[in-house]
Amino acid sequence: MLNWLISIAVLLVVLGAGLVLFDLFSALLFAFVAGIVCVVLLGRRLAKKLEAGMEQVQQTLIQLRFDQAIAQLEALRPLTRWQKMVSPMLDAQIGIILYAYKEQLDRALPYLERAPKRQWQAKAMLGALYFRRKDYARMEQTFERAVKANRKAGLLWSSYAWCQLKRGEQQRAIEVLARARKHLPKDERIRNSLLSLQNDRKLKMRGYGDEWWALRLQRPPAQQPAFGGGRRRMIGRR
Repeated sequence: MLNWLISIAVLLVVLGAGLVLFDLFSALLFAFVAGIVCVVLLGRRLAKKLEAGMEQVQQTLIQLRFDQAIAQLEALRPLTRWQKMVSPMLDAQIGIILYAYKEQLDRALPYLERAPKRQWQAKAMLGALYFRRKDYARMEQTFERAVKANRKAGLLWSSYAWCQLKRGEQQRAIEVLARARKHLPKDERIRNSLLSLQNDRKLKMRGYGDEWWALRLQRPPAQQPAFGGGRRRMIGRR
């Protein structure tokens, strides 16, 4: 928010000075350019601070210090004053840690609900959470909103179909994957999953790796370490 307020203030100052020194057209042009430059510079400054903070969080997660990682994310809250969307982004990352790493569903729920709709990993976890609680209406609503905002996220579509299948709605699962094929015609996993369901076979999700195990809908194979070892980057992905 402060980014825009400062940029508007700069624009108005330049506009006022321009009206004194130049004609109206020149004043408007200089003010517009000054405002845009200010927005860009402040945006880059904020992005660098967020990037540095997220890198620190990632290093903490690699060490399996989950509570400290959450504290580090909360420490970034003051940046919300500069850009409104920072807070939902932080909520998404905290929700991911609480759900995937600590498996604390009650604590994760409000964070995942506040996550941006384009943070599809967080929204997939929210849908999975509702599935695990057998709240199928909210599960379906969550996945529907998520796939509409993230049509190229193959795992999101596949997770949605898996949940529909496991609740006994095979036809709905087939319909989900048929829709996914329209948006991801070259995705072989989507294609193979659709063929499996059409031939009354199970969905095989292990090909998605850690991102699938992070949804906590299935246990990883015995020979594979459980999710949480810090081998894959979940934090900061959008």
